[in-house]
Amino acid sequence: MLHRKQQGVKMLEKNALAINDKKSTYLKQLLKDVESKPFETNLEIYQMPKVSKEDMIVLIGFGSGNIAKNLIRDFPKNTIICYEIDLERLKYTLDNIDISDFFGHDKFFFFASAQEEIENTITATFNLFAAKLNFGDLIVIKNPILDVHKAQIINESIQKLYAPIVLNRNTLILKSQYIIENMVKNISDVALSHGLELLKNKAKNKPALIVASGPSLSQDIETIKKYRNKFVVIAVDSVINVLNQNDIKPDIICGLDYQQVTLEKYSPLMKNDKAYDTLFVYEPAVFYQVPKLFKNKIYKTEQNSFLELLDILPNYDVFPINAVTHLAANVAYILGANPIVFVGQDWAYTKAAHHAKGTILPQGLPQKLIWVKGNYEEKVPTDENLYSGLAIMSEIAKFLISNGIKVINATSGGAYIENTEIKKLEDVAKEIKDNVNFIEKLNKKPSLTKYIKKMKHVFLEMHKAIQLANKALKINQSIQKTYSKYKDIEKIRSKDNRVS
Repeated sequence: MLHRKQQGVKMLEKNALAINDKKSTYLKQLLKDVESKPFETNLEIYQMPKVSKEDMIVLIGFGSGNIAKNLIRDFPKNTIICYEIDLERLKYTLDNIDISDFFGHDKFFFFASAQEEIENTITATFNLFAAKLNFGDLIVIKNPILDVHKAQIINESIQKLYAPIVLNRNTLILKSQYIIENMVKNISDVALSHGLELLKNKAKNKPALIVASGPSLSQDIETIKKYRNKFVVIAVDSVINVLNQNDIKPDIICGLDYQQVTLEKYSPLMKNDKAYDTLFVYEPAVFYQVPKLFKNKIYKTEQNSFLELLDILPNYDVFPINAVTHLAANVAYILGANPIVFVGQDWAYTKAAHHAKGTILPQGLPQKLIWVKGNYEEKVPTDENLYSGLAIMSEIAKFLISNGIKVINATSGGAYIENTEIKKLEDVAKEIKDNVNFIEKLNKKPSLTKYIKKMKHVFLEMHKAIQLANKALKINQSIQKTYSKYKDIEKIRSKDNRVS
């Protein structure tokens, strides 16, 4: 018995050390007081999944390692992530089965944690690998050995994080033509604007109020008007009309919508002959006529953006974004604001309404609804798009509080945003002693020299791309003509040696 226990300890050491020093220490500590639990390994049946080379594989439950071994063999170039929360069975496997070779594979990533910590573990790892999912799908495989309830806990966390990634990816794929067109047409405005880093700590430790267009905004508009001077007010573009009707002028307006219909949201500003002097923070993909409505402009960019061609890169934390409210939260963080207060952030169809009264946005409810926890109600209806935005905002709030920033949700209804404190807007405002004075004048104009130089390079590369595209079209026409005549691929190859 003693010999078997010593053998188990040696095997555990071998397996743990194969990961890396830091992780092996964590793994040994995690399993220190865990009793190993034997299981039937013959239940661990492997069926080869359909996987493309761009896909990422997630294995829920490690078991004896049989499925992981086969996945590594069949898909050596794909990223494979394994999550495990059945610590008793994991301890048995590590004690009795040599799986050290798995951990040495550079595309296999293994994460074990207690059940209550698995969501944090999955969130952290998804942030590392999210970029891969812009090019491939997520293939989720459940190990039949893992308890059904445990597998469901892991899968729900995965799907919650995966949904906004898919939504963002689909938007980029379907609308990339319009997005790129706007970016190109906005280059001159970007050249005449400043980057978001200019706002760094400009409202250090001042309270910021992010005003969104959720249905409950109608209940809070009078309170915003009453206490407007207590906050740096950051508004999303869909509330411009509502604020204008109530004589509330925000300090900052945020915009990112690439569609032409977005101009309707700015219609109150289009009545003026002069450019609007409120600071406008925008994504370079915003509909190209929008930045021209503003006198003072700040652009926000990110890694892997089209603007890398102009050497425009962010030197600040970039938040994940699939809604303009996320951009507003990023702006508040860059400003150094604290606390950050949300209002009108329902992320749900509060009282069966789509948006606040007076917003210039399409109304109506979707056919398919999801019910989620509410701020003041047990459950509120939302949909997949809003839910993905809600999930992102919950992660943003988590990041903010981890950096010592208080996040208060003063929305009078809607869905509960995790990691926020629920409070009435009037109560928040009454606790703020002094009025806030936020004036950011952009007196210094950016130098256009570097942009002109880079633009010449961009246009040269675009000209080369157009030449190659024209050449490809001519080859395609030749192929079509030859095929229509011979109906034979080999004939095409012999007639046109450009085809391979």
